[in-house]
Amino acid sequence: MPRQKKDGNRPTETRTRELPLVALRETVIFPEMIVPLQVGREKSVNALNAAVAEGSMIALVTQRRAEMEEIGDPAELYSIGTLAKIAQVVQAMVKEAGFDVKIQSTEFATSLDMADKGQFEAYVLAWSGRADPDGNLYSFDFCKAPLDYAGYCKPEVDDLLNRSRTASDPAERRKIYEQIAAIVLKDRPIVYLFHRHWLWAHTAKLTGLRTIPDGLVRVQGLKMN
Repeated sequence: MPRQKKDGNRPTETRTRELPLVALRETVIFPEMIVPLQVGREKSVNALNAAVAEGSMIALVTQRRAEMEEIGDPAELYSIGTLAKIAQVVQAMVKEAGFDVKIQSTEFATSLDMADKGQFEAYVLAWSGRADPDGNLYSFDFCKAPLDYAGYCKPEVDDLLNRSRTASDPAERRKIYEQIAAIVLKDRPIVYLFHRHWLWAHTAKLTGLRTIPDGLVRVQGLKMN
């Protein structure tokens, strides 16, 4: 039975319900954020699958100690989390185009292994990005590079990527990357779905924080006043 609460002379009800929960490591999800979730524990994968199957909300709560593999005590989780909805955007969009997509959820390490073996038709992967373009292009678009899951091989692109690594003049590098972009955006071995909107929260005592689009915090120059 729901518990009755009194608000002046007007009683109100407090309802409780059980929801799938994912414990997050060193990650905090705020309301209105759109982010990909990369989970590795079987319990987390099961929770995501349950939320998708039932069309329900899911609770995302950060764990206090990131190194903990198994969470058996609720006290190991922070008391405040975020309710989220798992959005199968791609599946909904392609249905409008007249065909179906089957989404397969796996542990993160398993998905990387399947990607290395080419056991997929489309593979969704999150990438924070790097401040230097080389970190966003070479490993993905160079033939047989570690993250070339699409199997993209084009000698012209390989040559340009190698030239970009030997050029030292920023203007020259920019011209090379513009040539690479013109080719890759036409071939589309990778389709970029969205870019994260980073939220930064810190005490007013902190100075020297540089917000860089890759979302990684540089500790150089940080100071607590």
